[in-house]
Amino acid sequence: MVNEIPQIVKNLMQDMLTNIDINHKDIMKNITQELINKGSELDLETLKMFWNYSEQNTKQYSFKELLIWVKSNIPLNIKKACVYKIVKENNRIQLHIVYLNENDEAVVNGDFPHKVVNTLSLDSELNEKFGNKNMIVLG
Repeated sequence: MVNEIPQIVKNLMQDMLTNIDINHKDIMKNITQELINKGSELDLETLKMFWNYSEQNTKQYSFKELLIWVKSNIPLNIKKACVYKIVKENNRIQLHIVYLNENDEAVVNGDFPHKVVNTLSLDSELNEKFGNKNMIVLG
């Protein structure tokens, strides 16, 4: 069973690559349910650790915090990170911070760290970096 986990996670995470608006919590629940269906006793927190996933809730997120996280978690031989911004209900902001492989593809299959930040606002520097776009690339 443990040997099947990487493929299960990879298969189910392909949705995120094609539709960034998908609810990441639903994906995590679906992965957990799939593992339970296959007889695994992994819980959601264990799956998050396996998936290399972290989540932060904060009132405001800054460009400095973003850079610190990206620099302290960057895998070897990786030169770029990508930040997707999704504006949710009540103007809440969700950032997905992922690393890009050598083909500039987001890797969200557990090989590289993936962080989700839920926040009410961004500092002025991070707002400026996004401008009127919903994605920035660091690297």
